[in-house]
Amino acid sequence: MGNKSKQKQSKQAKQIVIFRFVDKNSPIHSLWAGTKIISLIVLTVAITLMISWQALIVFGIFLGIVWIISGVPVGALPRLPRWLIYLIIFSGILTGITSDATKPIIHIGAAQIKIGGLITFAEFLMFSLEIILCLLILSWTTKLGEVADAISTLGKPFRRLGLPVTEYVNVFALSLRGIPLILEELRLLAAAEKQRRMHKPAFETAITVREIFQEGANLLSAAISSAVRRAAEMSEAMQARGGYSEVVGVRKHTSKKDFFAFVLVACVCLILLVTLFI
Repeated sequence: MGNKSKQKQSKQAKQIVIFRFVDKNSPIHSLWAGTKIISLIVLTVAITLMISWQALIVFGIFLGIVWIISGVPVGALPRLPRWLIYLIIFSGILTGITSDATKPIIHIGAAQIKIGGLITFAEFLMFSLEIILCLLILSWTTKLGEVADAISTLGKPFRRLGLPVTEYVNVFALSLRGIPLILEELRLLAAAEKQRRMHKPAFETAITVREIFQEGANLLSAAISSAVRRAAEMSEAMQARGGYSEVVGVRKHTSKKDFFAFVLVACVCLILLVTLFI
C-alpha cells in the first residue's frame, strides 16, 4: 500500500499544471493585471527585436528579481516530461549537425557538429524559456478573472473603431477556463488507454510504431470531440442566461506601484537597447 501511494503521489507530481494562481502578499500580486499584461507585451517585443546574449542575460536577471519579489516558490514550476527533455536534446544535436554555421566544428565519427549551430540553438532555447517564465509569472500572480477584466478595460478604445471587443474578451475568458478542462480530459483518456493496454494478453503487449501513431490519433479525435461537446454545453448554458455579457471581474485601480512598474520596464528596455552596442 505504501509503495502504491508513493507511486500515485509521484505521478500527480509529474502532471503539468498551468494557469495556477499562487496566493501571496507581494508587490507583484498587488499590481493591476493590465499593468502586467502591457509590461509583458512591451518586454516580449523588446527582447525579440534586440535579441542577443547580453540582452538575454539582462532579461533573465530582471525576471529572476521579479520572481523573487513575487514570493512564488520554486515548486510552482511545472515538471517537464522526459520525452520533452529528450526532444530538446535531439533538436539541439540535429541543429548542430544541419546548421549552416562553419567553425568551430567537432568531429564525432562521421558526423560533424557545428558549435555555431549549438550556440544559436541555445540562444533560441534561452529566449523561449524566458518568454515562458514571463507567462508563468503572470499566471502565478494574477487571477483569471482579473486577466479577462483587464483585457476588457484595455480594449475599450477599440470599441470606437467598431471592433467586437466584448465578444473577443468573452471568447478569451472562456478559452482560458477551458484549457485546464481539456488537459484533464486528455489525462483521463491517456490513463484509460494505458489501462486498456495493460489488460492485453502477454503476447500482444509489444507496441509498434503504427500503434503509437494510432493511439495518438485516437487521443486527438477524442479530445476534439470532448472539446466540441463542452463548447456545445457551454453555449447552451450561455443562451439560457441571455447570451454573452460584459466581463466584470475584481477591478483594481492603478496606483503608484503601477507607475513605478512602467518606469522599471522602460529602464529595462533602455538597458536592452544599450546591449546592442556592447
